Amino acid sequence: MSVLLSLRMSSVRARNLLAICVALLLLSRIDSVAGNETSSVPVDSVTPGTDRFSGLTEVNPPDEPNPMKTIALRAVTLVDGRGGPPVENAVVVVKGSMISAIGKVGEWSLPEEAEVIDARGKTLLPGLLDPHLHVGRDPKTMMRRPSLVLSHGVTAARDPGRAIEDYAPLLAAGNPLPRLFLTGKHFDQKPHAHPDNALDIQSVKQANDMVDGIVRQGGSAIKVYYRLPLTLIEATCQQADRHGIPVTAHLELVDADKAIMAGIDGIEHVTSCGTSIADPADAKLFRRTVDADNAARRPWRFRLWAKIDLDHPRVREFIHLLVEKGIFLTPTLNVFERRPGDPFDSEPYHVDGFQTMLRFVGMCHEAGVPIMASSHGTPPVCEEGWAMQHEMRLLGEAGLTPLEVITAATWFPARFFGCADRLGSIQVGKQADLVLYDGRPHEKLNDLWKVHRVMQASRWVDGGDTTFRLSRSGEKHRLIHPDGQAFVPLGVNHIGAVARDKEFFAKRFNGDWDEFRMDLNEQFDRWNMNCVGYGAPEALQEYFPYFATITVAPIEKHRSDPDPSSPNGYRFPDPFDPEWADDVDKRFRELCERHRGNRLLIGYLWTDTPTWDVIKTRGLRGTDWVSEIRKLQANSPGRIRYAEFLESRYRGRLADLNSIYGLDLSSLAALGTANLSRVAMGRQVVQADDSDFLKIIAEQFYAVVGSAQRKHDPRHLVFGDRYLLGDHPTGVLRHAAKWIDAVAVQPGDLYAPLYPPSTRFAIDEFRRIHEVAGKPVLICDHAISYPTRQHPRTIFEQAPNEGEAALAITRFLESAFNELYIIGYLKCQYIDRPSGFGRGLRQGLLTADGSERKAIVDAYAKGFADL
Repeated sequence: MSVLLSLRMSSVRARNLLAICVALLLLSRIDSVAGNETSSVPVDSVTPGTDRFSGLTEVNPPDEPNPMKTIALRAVTLVDGRGGPPVENAVVVVKGSMISAIGKVGEWSLPEEAEVIDARGKTLLPGLLDPHLHVGRDPKTMMRRPSLVLSHGVTAARDPGRAIEDYAPLLAAGNPLPRLFLTGKHFDQKPHAHPDNALDIQSVKQANDMVDGIVRQGGSAIKVYYRLPLTLIEATCQQADRHGIPVTAHLELVDADKAIMAGIDGIEHVTSCGTSIADPADAKLFRRTVDADNAARRPWRFRLWAKIDLDHPRVREFIHLLVEKGIFLTPTLNVFERRPGDPFDSEPYHVDGFQTMLRFVGMCHEAGVPIMASSHGTPPVCEEGWAMQHEMRLLGEAGLTPLEVITAATWFPARFFGCADRLGSIQVGKQADLVLYDGRPHEKLNDLWKVHRVMQASRWVDGGDTTFRLSRSGEKHRLIHPDGQAFVPLGVNHIGAVARDKEFFAKRFNGDWDEFRMDLNEQFDRWNMNCVGYGAPEALQEYFPYFATITVAPIEKHRSDPDPSSPNGYRFPDPFDPEWADDVDKRFRELCERHRGNRLLIGYLWTDTPTWDVIKTRGLRGTDWVSEIRKLQANSPGRIRYAEFLESRYRGRLADLNSIYGLDLSSLAALGTANLSRVAMGRQVVQADDSDFLKIIAEQFYAVVGSAQRKHDPRHLVFGDRYLLGDHPTGVLRHAAKWIDAVAVQPGDLYAPLYPPSTRFAIDEFRRIHEVAGKPVLICDHAISYPTRQHPRTIFEQAPNEGEAALAITRFLESAFNELYIIGYLKCQYIDRPSGFGRGLRQGLLTADGSERKAIVDAYAKGFADL
C-alpha cells in the first residue's frame, strides 16, 4: 500500500509541476482562445497567496483527461472562492484538466472545438474542500459516503484520524471519489477515546518515526489528540515541519493556547478552545472530569461553554493569538448544534453552550481567524452527504456572509491542505474542480443544496455520469445520455394506454408487460425510436428513457367543466396562497421520490397545455386567470396582491380607475373590499392591465413550482409546462425560463382552433419561444391525423388521408430538425383510444386491434433515421 501511495505521490507531484508550468505559460502568453483571435483574451491576473504549506498532494489524484478536450461554461455567474464579488455573465473555459481562460460573454470568441454548456441562471463555485470528513466505521458506509459527498460538490476532503491502509479497498473499488488528503491515525495516549484510530505515542523518537511513516504512506498532515502531552505535541510539530506538512489538533485536556505555542497549525472543533477561554476554575473542573472518563466530555463540553464569558479579556487575548499565529479553525458546529425542543440533548445548558460556540466563531472570523467549513461526517441533524452544506449554513448563522462562507469551504481549506496552488479557487491555471449550482448560493446559502453538476479535473462526476444533461456546440443544442453519448429523444407518449383494453392486452400479451416490452423493442428498432415519452407504465421505465409528469394546476385546455371537483373540471389556483404552495411542495416531494433515482429519467414535465393567454383563454372559456383572481374573497392572498397591483398602478388616479373599471370607489384603499368580479374586461386598458398582472401571477406561480421541483430533485432536467403552441405570452415564458432547462411545446389541437395547426411547423413561433426563453425546445406531444370511416374526427389536425398525413409528418420533421434548438420529438399516442371528451379519436401509430398504420410509421422511421 505504501509503495502504491508513494508512486501516486510522485506522479501527482510531476503533474503539479507540469500544471504550474502550464499556468505560467498561460499567464505570460495566451495567443488565442478561439481560432486566431489575439485581442482582449481575458486572463485572471491574481495569483494565489504564498502559504507555509504548498505542493501537498492527495493519495488518489484523478486520471488525466484528454488534454485536447475543451469545455466552455457560458453565461454563468462566477464566484471565485477567494471572496471577490461575483462575476455575472461569465465564461470559463476548461482544457484538459485545467482552467485555461476566464472572461465575460461577448468579450472574445470561444474555441471552435469547445463543448459549450449554456449555464444561464446557474452559479459556478470552486469544488468544496472538506477538512474534517470521517468516512464512517462501517465498511459499507466508508465505501458509500465519499462518492456521495462528491456528488454533492465536495471535490476534496481530509480524513483526520484513520489508518491510511484502511483506504486500500476504497481506492481499489474504482468509484468516483473526492481527492483524499489523509493524516493517518491520530497521535494520543491511553486511555484512548477511539482505540481503533489512535497511535499510542510515548516518546519523541516514536513521534518522529510515526510522522516519517505517515508521510511515506502518502499522508499530508498529522493530527494530535487531547491526551498527548505538550512535549510530544511539540516534537510532533517539529518533525512535521521538516516534511512541510501541517499538524492539526483535537484539544480538550490540553489548553489550546499552549498547543499553539508548541507549534500546531490548526484546531479541530470549536470545543478545543474551551479550556483556554473559560474561567480557570471551570476549566480545571472540566479537565479533571474528562481525564477520569472520556465519555464525560460530551455533556461537559456544553456545561463549560454555557458558562464562558465571551466579553472577558482572556477571550480577546486568545483570539489575538489565533490571528497572530495564523491558526486555521475548523469549528464543526454541526456536531454541537443543539436547539430547544430537540429530541436529544436539549437541556438549557446544551442550548446555551451551542449559542456561545456560534458567537465565539463569529468573533474569531471578525478578528481575522481563517475559519473552515467541515462536515465531520454525518451529524445526527443532517441527511447523509449534506453535512458540509449544513455546516456552511451554520457559519452563516455565526455571522459570516455567504461569500465568506464559500471562502471557508474552498480557499481556506485549500491553503491548509497545501494545495492552493492548484485547488480552492477559480483561476486560470488551476485544476478544473468546479460545482455548478441552480440558484445563487453566494446570496442564499440554502441554494447550496441545489447542486446541478460537479466537475473534477474537467470530468463531470455527477449528472454527466448518472443523469441526462443538456449541452451545446455552437448554435446546436443537444441532450447527452448518462453514458456520455449525444441523445435525441424520439418516441411516443401514452404507451400505457395499450393496457386500457384489458381483453386486447390479455389476448395479445398475456397481460404481461415483459412480453409487451419485447414487442415494443422490435417496433422501436424498426421505427428508429428510443423513448417512451410520458404516460409510460412503471414496468417500462426501467428499460427505456422516459419523462415524469405532474399536473401542477388543473388549467389544461382539454378541461371543459367549470366545476373544479369534476374529473374534467378546471380551476385557477391562487398562487399567492401559502396553503397552495404547501400542497405543491408535497406533491413534488412524492413525484420526485418515485423518479429521481431512475437513471433513465430524462426529466420532468408539468401541466399539459396550460391556460395562460388572457384573450385566448377568454375566447375558449369566458374567463381567465386574472378574472378568477378578481372573484376571490377580499381577504384571500391573491385578491390582496391584485388590489395592491391596482392601487400602485392608479395611485393618484382614482377617477381614471373608476371610469375604466366601471367602479365607484371612494378611495384606492377601498380596492381591498370592493366587488371586482364585474369589471369591464373588454376594455383595452383593462386587458393591458390584466396582461401585466398575469406576469405577476406567472412570476409567483413558477417561483413556487420551480423551487419545489428543484428542492426535491435538483439534478434532473426540468422541461416545465407543456405549452400549446400559441399560448405562452412573453412575460409568462420569461418567468418560467428561470426554472426550466428547456421549453416543452405541443403544436396544435383541432378542438382548440385558436392556435396554430399541427400540420405545419410554425417556424416563426418556435423561434420566438427559443429566443424569449433562451432555452432549447422539446416537441413534447404532436400528431397529424387523418379521417377514417369509423372515426371521421380526431383531436389533432387532419390531412385528407393516410398518405397525405405521412407526407405532412415528413415535412414537419424535416423543418423541425433543421432548427438547431430542437432537441427531441414525442408523438402523441401509441395506439388508438377515444379522447374521453367526445371530441374525436386520439389516433395512434397502431389501430385499436394492434395493426400498424404503415405509411405513418414509415414516415417516422425515415424522418428519425439520421437523428
